[in-house]
Amino acid sequence: MVMRTFDHYQTEVFRLYLEKKYADSLKVALEAAEQFRDKTARTTFWIACLNARLGRLDEALEALDEGLRKGAWWHEDTLSDADLDPIRRTPEFDRIRKECEHLKSVSAKVAKPDLLVMDPRVSGRESWPLLIVLHQRGGDSPSQTSGEWSSVLQKGVGLAVPWSSQVYDPDRRCWDNLEIAEKDMMWTYSQLSKHKGADLKKVIFGGFSQGAAVAIYVSLKKILACKGFVAVAPSDWVVSEPQRAAERDRPSPAFTSFVQSSRADGVRGCIFVGENDPFLRKMEFLKEEMVDRGLECKYSVETGRGHEYPLNFEEKLAESLGFILNR
Repeated sequence: MVMRTFDHYQTEVFRLYLEKKYADSLKVALEAAEQFRDKTARTTFWIACLNARLGRLDEALEALDEGLRKGAWWHEDTLSDADLDPIRRTPEFDRIRKECEHLKSVSAKVAKPDLLVMDPRVSGRESWPLLIVLHQRGGDSPSQTSGEWSSVLQKGVGLAVPWSSQVYDPDRRCWDNLEIAEKDMMWTYSQLSKHKGADLKKVIFGGFSQGAAVAIYVSLKKILACKGFVAVAPSDWVVSEPQRAAERDRPSPAFTSFVQSSRADGVRGCIFVGENDPFLRKMEFLKEEMVDRGLECKYSVETGRGHEYPLNFEEKLAESLGFILNR
């Protein structure tokens, strides 16, 4: 029997959903819920959305209630999903929303940052450069976030993956509050300063989506010493914007203002954006603003890609590290 990963189920649920095969997608979501009891927040949400799409409104509400009974809750942005519009004005949904707000506030009071550090498998040196990878909004545990970036361990570069102290749902985190994000970065550095072999004079920040935006932010603000950043499918905001990227012609005013007030001298950056990514035009503008302020930049528009990792990312990541470290 072939054991399927959670990512496999998630990809299949979304593929069938985009094909408007909601009943088939629901079948896969139910199977995922049975197989992955530790992913209740996500699987019960999928089940609720798909039932709502199918007109099964009582079942949609029951799925959310079942999630709550099992300890799940959802971020307000998650609950604003249009799939739930048919049940949004019901008293039951309002009760669920309020319960989620309460559970989020309770979780936020006890959440702590976490950090995974992985030494390079090939080094030959007493110390080595370090890539610090920042997760996306709704980022999974550091062990899962590390997957796309772990090839650097074969290149003599260490990998550190912090987990924000800001809760997004029971098993995911975000960087929505910049003040807290900066504190988490300072905590990360304090932990890394105790890690034998990590050369904090040769730090590179990396990240995907919101994590990529935070990597740019931390690099330009220079609150921590670094050589540069690798930004994959960066959002044009750190603090979420009310309008989705596809609904806006310009980048986030707050992030634009930060970039325009920063100097990027001595910083090198590599940015990868899919040609179908809704953030593409905004990032092109921000990239030019950063270059005008001293950033040495390699910028790549990835053919056929959306808001996702490039194809052959392992090779492109190695080239990026070589550029930033001037190897």
